[in-house]
Amino acid sequence: MLGRRESWEAIGYEVTGILEKGNKVEIFRPAENSPNRISEIYTGTQHLIVARSFDDRESELAWIADSIRRDVRDEGVAPEKIVVISLNPRRDVVRSNLSNLQSRLLEFAIPSTIPGVLNSSDAFAEPGYVTLTTVFRAKGNEADVIYVMNFEFLYDFVDEPGIRNQAFAAISRSKAWVRITGIGKKMEVATKEINNILGDQPYFRFVFPDMNEIQRRLDAGTKKRRREKADAASALTKLRNLNKRAILAAMEEDPSSVKELKKLMDELDDEP
Repeated sequence: MLGRRESWEAIGYEVTGILEKGNKVEIFRPAENSPNRISEIYTGTQHLIVARSFDDRESELAWIADSIRRDVRDEGVAPEKIVVISLNPRRDVVRSNLSNLQSRLLEFAIPSTIPGVLNSSDAFAEPGYVTLTTVFRAKGNEADVIYVMNFEFLYDFVDEPGIRNQAFAAISRSKAWVRITGIGKKMEVATKEINNILGDQPYFRFVFPDMNEIQRRLDAGTKKRRREKADAASALTKLRNLNKRAILAAMEEDPSSVKELKKLMDELDDEP
């Protein structure tokens, strides 16, 4: 959120209303300030932006796979022009969901890669392959068609501003089409929010928020990450300084913790 009229105008928007907490505000981006005119160029039947809510993950994955099938076979989109992004970055969620989706795509004879999880970190937009990935790996890359799944994660309020920034990063990877999907009640709320925004196009109307509260949440998220980083650094220092015999004794007493630690280290080896 930008707090000053001059900031909005500097990036090409016209502002109506006073940017103070509780006031109704309207921003508008003139066509000449938006070089991507896909809505005028494209004459097909696909909506540029679609948000869908499903009852369960299997239904969501089935819809995404079938939609990609239609993109490739009916719309003539090259597989490498399609990227699926998981908004939820948890590795177990990513591995499970994207592997499941990869299998579904193979049933349609559409190959895919999962950079940094099941494939090389460089396996992005390979000719003939759909890319399945996370927000962090998608940064710096763009595609004609972007799917953002697990979007109900938007309402994980532990780090709401950070997650919304990640959602923006995922959506803005698209050159043209965006399909946003998720499950359950939270996704129903997200779908309503998105459709309300789309209903006001080409304007964006909203009640101006409390900028101090936004900054407080951002600061809280930053402090939390700094604290976690400091805790991890402290734990690593203690581990390095431990007596090897003491470590071996602890391993014998609690082998399950050792397995969990080894699994974590293996996962970190795969991180960018």
